Amino acid sequence: MDGTGDGPVAASLKTKPANLTMVAKNNGGVFPTKEVYNTITGDTVVASHGTREMPIWGTVFRTGNIAPGQRPRGPEAIKRMVDPLVAYIESIQVK
Repeated sequence: MDGTGDGPVAASLKTKPANLTMVAKNNGGVFPTKEVYNTITGDTVVASHGTREMPIWGTVFRTGNIAPGQRPRGPEAIKRMVDPLVAYIESIQVK
């Protein structure tokens, strides 16, 4: 819940979730905005995550569609959904 990877289902996962509060610290103190954005949208594949498919959100973050059967809404719709997530992750970085 706090971005540290210790949420309610963390113990049941095969791979421990990343501690999202340490992204900048693990990148020399600089928050990698574009890399985080690309990871969320699936443009950057993270080996420990397996395939690019996120069971619930993968299609939404690739097409901008929030309902099945919608026509793709384009890059602006995707950006409007992903930018707040990136900003939140940046806001929880340890100092």
